[in-house]
Amino acid sequence: MSVDELLKVVKDLSESDLDHLVNRALFVRARRRAPVTTPAESTLLREINCGIPAELSDRYEILTDKRDDETLTEAEYTELSAT
Repeated sequence: MSVDELLKVVKDLSESDLDHLVNRALFVRARRRAPVTTPAESTLLREINCGIPAELSDRYEILTDKRDDETLTEAEYTELSAT
């Protein structure tokens, strides 16, 4: 079916059917353009998107607060620099 033939059919669609068609067409286009990742890449991306553990985040916040208050010890500075 040509694009012109398709558009003739689309003109007769109801508003809700047209919205549904557009959403599905955009989904099809996105799937075609989406990069395909290997299983290893997918696993790594899931790990990255999990974020850092709460314990590490809490410690980082404590150290940055101490740094901002200028009460950070040398050992804490080294720890903060390593994170």
